[in-house]
Amino acid sequence: MIIEPTINVSQLQGIVKERNEYRRLLDECLYILNSMPNKKVGTMKTYDLASKIDDVFRRFQ
Repeated sequence: MIIEPTINVSQLQGIVKERNEYRRLLDECLYILNSMPNKKVGTMKTYDLASKIDDVFRRFQ
């Protein structure tokens, strides 16, 4: 017998709300990264990081 997980409407709404908030924050980061000079931040440059965020947005639209 296969037991499928269930999710209720409030859990789904919470997941969607959380996803939308992460998306909004990433969108703000994308704007800021594209406004900054292309300098190294951590292991990559700001424009490379902005490009990665943009790629993720395109994949999940």
